[in-house]
Amino acid sequence: MHWSKICHYPLEYDAYTRYCKNVVQRHIQVAASNTQLENPIVLVDNHPMCRRNTRAERVLPNGQVWVSELLLLCGATKLLAEANSLLKFQDSFLLSQANTRLPSLPHLLSSLLKPYSSSSSDGVGSEMTELSDEEDDYDQLPPFRLLKKSEFEKLTKEQRTAYLDELDYRETSYLKQQWKEGIRRQKLAEAQNSDVSPAVADDYEESTSPEVVHMSDMEIPLSFDSDYPAYRYRHLITNDQLFRPVLDPQGWDHDIGFDGINFESCHDYKKNISASIAGQMRKDKEDMYIQSECSVSYADQSGYSLMGGMDMQTASKDLVCTVHGDAKFRNLAWNTTGGGISVTKFGMRYFSGAKLEDSVIIGKRVQLVANAGRMVGGGQVADGGGLEVTVRGKDYPVREGSTTIAATVLSFEKETVLSANLQSVFRVGRGSKLSVGANINSRNLGQLCIKTSTSDHAEVALVAAISLVQFLLRRRSPPTDKDEQRFDSDLDE
Repeated sequence: MHWSKICHYPLEYDAYTRYCKNVVQRHIQVAASNTQLENPIVLVDNHPMCRRNTRAERVLPNGQVWVSELLLLCGATKLLAEANSLLKFQDSFLLSQANTRLPSLPHLLSSLLKPYSSSSSDGVGSEMTELSDEEDDYDQLPPFRLLKKSEFEKLTKEQRTAYLDELDYRETSYLKQQWKEGIRRQKLAEAQNSDVSPAVADDYEESTSPEVVHMSDMEIPLSFDSDYPAYRYRHLITNDQLFRPVLDPQGWDHDIGFDGINFESCHDYKKNISASIAGQMRKDKEDMYIQSECSVSYADQSGYSLMGGMDMQTASKDLVCTVHGDAKFRNLAWNTTGGGISVTKFGMRYFSGAKLEDSVIIGKRVQLVANAGRMVGGGQVADGGGLEVTVRGKDYPVREGSTTIAATVLSFEKETVLSANLQSVFRVGRGSKLSVGANINSRNLGQLCIKTSTSDHAEVALVAAISLVQFLLRRRSPPTDKDEQRFDSDLDE
C-alpha cells in the first residue's frame, strides 16, 4: 500500500492517515508495555508512481513534502538522545526499552511443589511385587496354542472375543512375571554390591518410562568431503550419552537448518548414587540460549532418598540459575515424609523457598500426597499447597492405567487462586489407550486435553474424520464483506 493511492470511498485522506497513525502508535505502546510512550510518525511514499511537485520532489496527496520532514525527525531524535545521555535526566529518552520483567513467585512456588522423581524404583518395585504375588504365575497357566489367521477367521464372534481376552490375560501375566524377575535381580545385585544393571527385561513393552522412539540419522553421502552437512552434524548415541543437533528450518542457518545441540547423559555410581544431565544450547547471529538440568540422587532400600540439582536457562540478557534439594524418609511402611528447598538467582535478585510433603499409601492402588510451601523474594511472599489422590489400575505398571485428582491453592498479594486438575490414562480396548487431562481454577480459566493412541487400523478413519470436521467448520465460517474485500484490493494496488 502506498499513500498516494486515491481511495474510491467517501473517506478523507487526513482522517485515514490519522487512523493509521493511531493504530501504529497503539502497537508500539503494547510492544513497549508503556501506554504513555509517544513516538512521532512520518508518512513516507517511495512508490515509482508517486506524485511530484514542480521541483521534482515526491509529495503526499495533500501536497506535503515528506523527505524534509523525515530528515528533520531523524536529526531531532539523534540530538535528543545524545542530550539526554549527557545531561542524564531521570526520565531519559530511550530508543528501545529494556525488558526488566522479574520471575513470578506463584510460578516458582508451583515448580517447587512439584515432586522430583528419583531414579530408585524401590517404591514401585515393592508394590508391584506384592501385587504380582496375588496373581496367577505365568508358568502355572495351562498350555495355550496360538491360532493362525485362517483359523481365527473361522471362529464365531463369541469365540474370537474369548480368544483375545485369554491372549491379553496371558500377555499381562507374562509382563508381570518379567517385572518381578527384574525387581528380584535388582535387589540381589544391590545386596551383593555388584554392578549388575537394575534394568527390567528387554521385552517389557509398556512401562511408566517414556516411549522409545527411533531417531533417524542423516543419510551418509557417497562423497567424503568434510564440509558436507552429514559429516558436520551427526548423532552420538551410547548407553549413557546422547548428543544430537537441533533442527530449525526457520532459523538463521537457512543452508543447513541446524541452530543448536541437544545432549543427555546419565551415569550410575556405586549402587545407590546416580547423576544425570540434560540440556540444549542454541546459537544465532547475536545471542546464545542455554537450558540445562543437572541432578544427583541417592536412594536407600530402607526408604531414605536425597536429591540435589541445578537448573540454568537464559532469559533475555540474564542467566536464571536455580539450586534445589529434596529429602525423603519412610516413617512407616505406608507413610513417607519429605521436604525441599530452592534458591533462584535472576540478575541481582534472589528468590528462596521451602516445602514440606507427606505421602500415604492406602491399600496397594491408592496414594494420597499433601504438600505446602512458601516462596520469598523481592519483598514479596507467595504461599501455597496442594492435595493429590492417585488411583492406579490393577495391572499397573505393566499396563499403564491411573487416575489422578489434584487440588491446589496459591496465595499472592492478598489474592487466592484455587485450581483443580484431573489426569487419567486408561485402556479403551486391547490395542487402544486414551488419556484425558482437564484443569480449571477460580478465575474461570481451564483447559481440556484428550489424547488417544492405538495399534489398530483406526488411525486412518480418525484422520479422515478430523479432516472432514475441519472442512465443514471452514465452510460454515461467515464470508468476508464484499465492500471490505474491494477496499483492501484498492489499497493493495
